[in-house]
Amino acid sequence: MKKAGIWIDQHKAVVVFLDNGEERVSKFLSQLPTRITSYDRHFQYGEQNNIYPERTTEYDKHLHKFYRKVAYAVDDAENVFIFGPDTARYELKKEMNKTKDRYAKIRGVERAHKMTEEEIIKKVKSFFKL
Repeated sequence: MKKAGIWIDQHKAVVVFLDNGEERVSKFLSQLPTRITSYDRHFQYGEQNNIYPERTTEYDKHLHKFYRKVAYAVDDAENVFIFGPDTARYELKKEMNKTKDRYAKIRGVERAHKMTEEEIIKKVKSFFKL
């Protein structure tokens, strides 16, 4: 039975596959562009920090593309555990919920801080009691 644990934030995902005593680690980078804040625009009541809506939309599209790529990577896993430090874990879950087959595989979603690769592997094994 193939199992997968995903540690994810908005910049990186580390996927640990466990299958019959073997483990394999894959890494995905979002290559997310930095949001650009405008400080050079002048407004009637003084300067304001303004994120251009079209840039925010592109930023969000890029994130969803990243989440789709990670979700696709675990398609052959029968059980999936998602964890990470920010809202990315919920965004990935939402992306996986769009497909009934992927939704049924999710066994847990937890908050976790930044972790080393060894800590991620240990947490995944602990979650699946291996």
